[in-house]
Amino acid sequence: MNSKIARTLLCKIAEKGGIYGAVAKLYAGTDEKVAHRFVMECYHQVHTPGANDMWGPELIAEIIDYKIRYGESAELLKKKYKLYSVCVG
Repeated sequence: MNSKIARTLLCKIAEKGGIYGAVAKLYAGTDEKVAHRFVMECYHQVHTPGANDMWGPELIAEIIDYKIRYGESAELLKKKYKLYSVCVG
């Protein structure tokens, strides 16, 4: 999780407006876990036409990049690699 990037994404989502923008504005002032969870929720919307129309390809690419770098899967891969490197040496 990277709170600075999550908060930056929240600000960009807020600027785009709509319901997600209103919620992003609300969550921008909360703790980093809430900001992270909301960006993860936004990731689940990037495939929808409404999100594409509202957020545009650049913001959607940033949300996807955040998910890849800081999402749950990234954490699992880091733990798996760490375990693998300890076992293999």
